[in-house]
Amino acid sequence: MRLTRAAFAAAGAAGVLVACGASGGLERETAVEASPERAVSVASLSSPSLRAPSHVRAPQRITVIASGLDGGRRYRLSIGAPVIRGTQTVCGADLASARTDDSGRARFRGTVPRRLRCLLPDGTPTATVDLAPESRPHLLSVCVPLGAASCDGTYRDVRRPVRITRERRSCGAITFTPQTEDGVFHIRAINVGCTQARRVARASRGPTASCFDGRPCRYVTSGGRWHCRGRVLRRAQSAARWACLRDGDRKVTFEAGG
Repeated sequence: MRLTRAAFAAAGAAGVLVACGASGGLERETAVEASPERAVSVASLSSPSLRAPSHVRAPQRITVIASGLDGGRRYRLSIGAPVIRGTQTVCGADLASARTDDSGRARFRGTVPRRLRCLLPDGTPTATVDLAPESRPHLLSVCVPLGAASCDGTYRDVRRPVRITRERRSCGAITFTPQTEDGVFHIRAINVGCTQARRVARASRGPTASCFDGRPCRYVTSGGRWHCRGRVLRRAQSAARWACLRDGDRKVTFEAGG
């Protein structure tokens, strides 16, 4: 997944650390004054606006329509995360690019990724992070990229906050022994598909037995990627409730009986 400074600017704007386009921008890189003639043409345009979902999840295919921009220009759609408190690190991703028509309108189609790439203010990559719900909203940003460096502040841009939601699924049950309580039930998944959720739940068959002989109720599966912990249910001393986590934002819960 390629991240340009356009996405860096989008992420910074989400945390009010940096901005891009006509509202400010990376001043040292976008200090280009428009001519008086251009200022008149820009002022004659309607105010920029962005039609976009107010909530998204990852991965999700989205369509975004921007209007009131400069006509005949190539714009980029990016998503940025809130700035990490106490740091200048910003995280984001480029979603799509499109050229505006003569009226300054463009349609973008892109996929919201599961992970964002993080950069330092000088553009040095630092890490990748999961796209997960935050107390502060993320930001969708449309601007004219200045090469691979930043947003071109001589052209109009537009931004809109967006909330990240969790993807929840109900994935049924798996019976190990027919007509008995030997199985896993009420499998639920957050930010993961049912095929993988059921595989994680199935792996509890051996560890579930250990919950009733004094050993810790826990197991690791899928090459160490999923870490699961359980507890015995008081209402059914032969059953345990499990919660399995991966990468912080993926979760599988279920009940297992013996």
